[in-house]
Amino acid sequence: MNVDVTPDKVEKEDVYLHYAVGMHGGNSIVSSLLTLFANDIRIVEKCDNNGLVLHLSEIEQARKVLKYVEIKSISFGTDSILVDFKMKE
Repeated sequence: MNVDVTPDKVEKEDVYLHYAVGMHGGNSIVSSLLTLFANDIRIVEKCDNNGLVLHLSEIEQARKVLKYVEIKSISFGTDSILVDFKMKE
């Protein structure tokens, strides 16, 4: 099963993502798994229309960095993640 994830926007410490599954019925599988583990996985929240919210404040290493920087945008490359940020004043 292939899952493509693309970033939509960044708001404070949350990254909004959209996913598409390259298999018939795959979206239902991903949605069901996220619902099943919702209480255990607080980093990711399921939204409407194949949307996800990644709560960076729930990741200890990210929380440390977010004390000093504000994320402006995020994008995914073939084998990389590109983050545009600015220093907090």
